[in-house]
Amino acid sequence: MSMRMESVKKIIVSCSLIGMVCGVMPAQTVYGSSKTVSATTITYKMDAVCKREDVSKETINALFAKSAFIGNSVGVGQKMYFNSKGRGFLGNPKMLVQGCYSFSNDKSLHSQFSLQYGGRRCHAKDAIAYAKVKYVFINMGTNDLWKEADSTYLDYVEYIKGIQKRNPNVVIFIESTTPMCSSRNGRYLNNHAINRLNSLIEQYCKKHKDLYYVDITKGMRDATGGLKSAYASDGYVHMTMAGYEVWTNNLVEYVENLIAQETTAKNLVFKVKYTKHMDDYIKAKKAVDQLEKSTKKMKLVKQLKKVKKKIVY
Repeated sequence: MSMRMESVKKIIVSCSLIGMVCGVMPAQTVYGSSKTVSATTITYKMDAVCKREDVSKETINALFAKSAFIGNSVGVGQKMYFNSKGRGFLGNPKMLVQGCYSFSNDKSLHSQFSLQYGGRRCHAKDAIAYAKVKYVFINMGTNDLWKEADSTYLDYVEYIKGIQKRNPNVVIFIESTTPMCSSRNGRYLNNHAINRLNSLIEQYCKKHKDLYYVDITKGMRDATGGLKSAYASDGYVHMTMAGYEVWTNNLVEYVENLIAQETTAKNLVFKVKYTKHMDDYIKAKKAVDQLEKSTKKMKLVKQLKKVKKKIVY
């Protein structure tokens, strides 16, 4: 029997997020072997790639349960939508949202429009620390485009850096600023400026670790590029429940894809650590290279560098 089959036989993985994510169920037989193991181990299909549809609802809820959402009045509407779906929706994330909230009034604890947590006014960076979450979803920009988009972008970057400095281990998801009704385009707050801000912040996210950009506007725009009338509650910037449903579906789809991608890369790295075959290494490296900058990616890259020295050519 080949060394590769012997390696595969030995692989027993403890029940973990990998199993829950990709639907691997507890079993008593090791993959490719008749060996019996305890109920706390699982079969591990080495060549399985985790797809978005494999990501369980429980896994999604577990991630959002460790999350906080930050936003202005548009975020208040999102909170109302979440509440309308019933207790337990998306794991009951913490909603740090406030009407009229902006980068500017986040700097002052004397503003009536600053965020609150635990009954006290606080800066976003502190609210996140107090909430003790692992993930943060931020949707800002609507109240911040009172000047050129490029200047607002600099405010956004400063805001993000402040959060990261106070919360170095938090993973941040920047949700795109939502479009507005084209008929209400103004000098600074208009869809062209919104698109410009989104483009700048997307590029920033790509260059920095543990910072993801999520386009939650797919399907929201009309022929003019503005918010569809069916999704506009006030003919301006605020949305209907139908609009928030589109937003939420886009967000969940992104997170599902991210989890599937990261799980696949982790699985393939795990595999090559045991088989030590070049073709498995190539597959693993390709999967890892496709990941966005993150702490998880850095750890997998480090593991691949170690295993490369032991590859069987």
